Amino acid sequence: MTSTTRMEVGLGKHKAASRSLRHALPRVCSFASQFLSRGGSSEGKYLLITCETGKDISVGVALALYCFCFDLEGRFRRAQEQTERYTKDTIRMRLGKIMTAMPEASPNRATLQSVNSFLMDWRSE
Repeated sequence: MTSTTRMEVGLGKHKAASRSLRHALPRVCSFASQFLSRGGSSEGKYLLITCETGKDISVGVALALYCFCFDLEGRFRRAQEQTERYTKDTIRMRLGKIMTAMPEASPNRATLQSVNSFLMDWRSE
């Protein structure tokens, strides 16, 4: 973490980045949840997620944050309020919403596996 408003994860490139993502997502989601809840409200706050292409790792991170930090109606929820259990179908549904908004996104299989693994197993960590 660089500061309370900036986080650099440094996952690497290509397949190595997709595999590293699985281990980085707990820190990334915690950071984003804390940032969004600071001051009592997520209103007017934005997250900028970047990667080398803007089509793979950043989409995986956005998907994880979309599931972890927001309910099905898109309302922010703090990590401690998180009660949802994720399945591949619920994650796929949210990925579909991202893909509709950004058709050029193309997260690779390893990236999606890392996101699925994190979201379906995070409570056991």
